[in-house]
Amino acid sequence: MNRRSVVQRLALVAALMGSAPGTVLAQSTPAGADPRINERFYDANAGEWTSRFEGESREIYARRGAIAAAAGVKPGMTVADVGAGTGFMAMLFAKQVGSHGRVIAAEVSKPFAAAIAARAKQEGITNLGTVVGTQTDTGLPPNAVDIVFTSDVYHHFEQVAATLASIRRALKAGGRFIVVDFERIPGVSSESTLKHVRAGKETVIEEVVAAGFRLREEVKSLGLKTNYYLIFERL
Repeated sequence: MNRRSVVQRLALVAALMGSAPGTVLAQSTPAGADPRINERFYDANAGEWTSRFEGESREIYARRGAIAAAAGVKPGMTVADVGAGTGFMAMLFAKQVGSHGRVIAAEVSKPFAAAIAARAKQEGITNLGTVVGTQTDTGLPPNAVDIVFTSDVYHHFEQVAATLASIRRALKAGGRFIVVDFERIPGVSSESTLKHVRAGKETVIEEVVAAGFRLREEVKSLGLKTNYYLIFERL
């Protein structure tokens, strides 16, 4: 086992044994996504991506209602959808949090953020706002969010440690971080997934736990076939 693997596993063990709340554990820097997989989004035509992101053949979109329901969103909460894309999940969360809640759609793509804002205005949704972040800072306000949700987004993080630190700062104590992402299983997942997705579920869990979270639950009741659903809690 190489030194990097040893450091990561020691960090994981320390976290699982119950590090002090608020302590971010030392770890080696995780390798992030290849920036080339994100280049196409920065000047994207959001309308052209709608059919790709919101097609019934895409598991996340087809099961969007069940996925939103499993997040545990309650009226009055503040929910951040990080990597919101065309905003279809953010729209669902806006209905769940109600008039006294708030949804923040965070994007690194200015065209996507603008399209989400326009969509919310068109649909009369007044409790949804947008922020444009970077690959090191989500742009979310500190200690303000009850739930940070991501779907098919984690594998796009280029600066994993910095992004996770930004998410942790945004969450209230005990807040939840949800990762829905592609299963990456050699010999099972498609070749395109193996090439596109840098890390499997076990690696993702190690990285998030080492960043100051605990794994609260893996949701298996939805019967997702190509994705897993993890709920973490901020320490």
